[in-house]
This record gives sequence, structure tokens and C-alpha cells, in this order.
Amino acid sequence: MKNKRKNILYLISAITLFANTTYSQTAKPIGMEYVGSQQYIGQTTQIKPKIQQQAPTINSIYSQPMKRVNEIPLYGKNKSTYFYSQPKQQTGIFSDGNLYMFGTFATGKTTDGINLQDKSVLDYIGSDAHDNMGNPTGLGFGFGRAISSTFNVEIFYSKYTGMNYGPFTAQAYEEELCEDEECTSTYWETSILNDYENIRGGDISSDFFGVGFQYNLNNIFGSVFGSNIKPYVGFQLGFAMNNIDDYTLADTYGLVDGDLMFVEDEEGNQMANPDLSGVCTASNPCYQRDYTDGEVTYIGKNNKTFGYGLEAGITLTLEGNMELDFFFKRNMLGKATTSGNVLSSYYVSETEFIESTDTIGSDCASQGYGWNGAWCVYEGGSYLSETMEQRLTESGDVVMNVFGVKLKYIF
Repeated sequence: MKNKRKNILYLISAITLFANTTYSQTAKPIGMEYVGSQQYIGQTTQIKPKIQQQAPTINSIYSQPMKRVNEIPLYGKNKSTYFYSQPKQQTGIFSDGNLYMFGTFATGKTTDGINLQDKSVLDYIGSDAHDNMGNPTGLGFGFGRAISSTFNVEIFYSKYTGMNYGPFTAQAYEEELCEDEECTSTYWETSILNDYENIRGGDISSDFFGVGFQYNLNNIFGSVFGSNIKPYVGFQLGFAMNNIDDYTLADTYGLVDGDLMFVEDEEGNQMANPDLSGVCTASNPCYQRDYTDGEVTYIGKNNKTFGYGLEAGITLTLEGNMELDFFFKRNMLGKATTSGNVLSSYYVSETEFIESTDTIGSDCASQGYGWNGAWCVYEGGSYLSETMEQRLTESGDVVMNVFGVKLKYIF
């Protein structure tokens, strides 16, 4: 019986050993990896080809995504770090026309003032000393088209304001002076008097319509400024309308007209007018008119002329189909000129006078006249006199140097 049990035990052990041997040949060993039809390799390490991880891509508004090159966040000015070299998104009905619209702001200084057009004639109230029209401010807008990567054409309108005739009229006059005591030789001296204050008006503006041409210099200076900054030069040609409003000058001193009772001698002393001796009699009295509290209004004009401008600047590429130009421009917009019509307004006092033959003026009193030491006078009342006359025009070249900015939106 014991032998039978031993035999059964031996049989079970043999079967178990056979099963373990067979399983060991088909099971996956610990720490090993199956590679193709080869046997298992390695015990504690695995040898696998290293797969290179692709950099993440960035979804953008641009036609071709770019790979991320660093960890700077995608907002604000850093966005251009990734996209400045990519083409802008082309959408909309004008997307294939290379069109853009723009607005401009500029300010600067003028280089010429409003003065007498004919400075050789100095008997009229008019300036001969204004050297500028003030500081202009310009606003404008327009549309442009990129003909190529380096050449743009623009249609624009600009309006410049802030200019003025000036605070006064510097009247010029020439005076003959003696070079020696005997006055055997003389010379002429020109003097400037700020006699007439501009009390109102005289604003100057200029409207400029035209076409502009802009050439990009990035092919020449690109290595210096980089891809985001593009230098350029430009030229504008068009039609200018220069307007000067009416301006009114105050004639503080007034003037004397008609028969002059007194004149100055060679030494500047006042004396009775010798030309009227024996002329102004009781039967033929003379009249002197004194103009006081005067205002002289020069009527303005809108002068239509051609104008042009020269420009240089840089273009800065922004986000969202936007560009910003910083520029210097010299505008030469023709002349601003008055019409030549002048309205004069004065209070006039008319004095009637005759020659006095009495050293104490008794003859004047007997005829109802007053006496001033040389003439028998009768002062009438004053009245307001307004006259329109044609005088010399005043004009000046509207030339300005301005700095400005231009914001462009590309469709």
C-alpha cells in the first residue's frame, strides 16, 4: 500500500515539474521586454529608441502657424516676437487689394509771415516785419494702396489751423536824413514802427488735397533697423486752399486830411502852413479833417493754388493689421493773401479855418471864429465815416516744417 502511495506522489511531482518548465518558456519575464521576433533582452533595464517630442504649435490669426520658440506669454507687445515675419490675415472684400486707410496728426512751425506784397510802396498801413504765421496743427485722413512691397500710393486730405496774421502791423517807412550839418549829402533810413495793433481776426488755415507717393527704404537699411521698423521717403502733390480771415487794425494815432493848418519845418518844428497864406480867406475858407479812433479792416481771401510736400519717416509694424508712421514733413502750400479791399472806419472832426490878420485874434472873434495863434478856426461836430477802398495786398508763403504720426489700418 505504501509503495502505491509513493508512486502516486512521484507522478504528481513529475507532472508539476513539467508544467512549470513549459510555462517558464511562454510567460513574459520580469524586467524584460519583447522586441519583434527576437528573444527577450535585458533584466532590469529596457533599451528603446528615443522618440523626439514635437514642439507645440500656436493657433493664431495668421495663415501659417509657427512653432513656439520660447516661453514668453502670447499677449501684448510680445506677440510680435512670434509673428512679425508672417503675412497678415487676408479677409474681407478688400483683402486682395492691398488697400489701407489712415489718419494723421502733425504740428510744427511756419517760416514766413504776412507782409506787404509790394514793399517799395510804403504810404499804406501794412506790415513789413512779420517773420512767421505761428505754429500750425494739422489733421488729415486718406486711403492708400501698396503697389509693391516698397512702393505705396495715397490719396489724402489735410487741414492745417492755428496760424495767424500776427499781433500787430509793423509799418515801415523811409526817411531822408542829412549826412552833414549843411545837408549837402543825404541818405535814406528805413524804420519799422509797430503802430497798428491787430485787435481781432486774421486767422489763417490751409486745406490740402492731393496724392502722395511713399517709397520704402527697408531694402537699404533693413539690416540696421530690423524687420519691424521700415524707413521711407515720400512726396505729395496737390491742390491747396489758403484762407486768411478779415483782420482789423486799430489806428490809435489817426490821420489828418484836407487842408493842413500846420506843417513841420526842416528842423522838425511846427509852423503855419506857408502854402495856405493868402488862400484861406473869409470868402474862401479852408477845411481840415481829423480822423480819430480809427479801425482799418483788411478783407481776407481764400487763395486757391498748388502745393507740395516732402516727407521722411519710419514705419512701425503693429498687431492686428495696423502700422504706425512717425514722420517729418516740409509743406509748401502756396500763398495766403488778402483781397486788397480795405474798410476804414473813423470818427471825423472837420475844422473850418481862415487866415488871421490880428496878432491877438480880435478879427476872429468878430467873425464868430476861435483863434489858435495863426488861424481863425471853427470846429464843427464829429461824425462816423466808413469808406471801402482798394489798397496794396498783404501776402505770405504758407511754408511749414511739421512732425507727425500716421496710423494705418490694412484691409
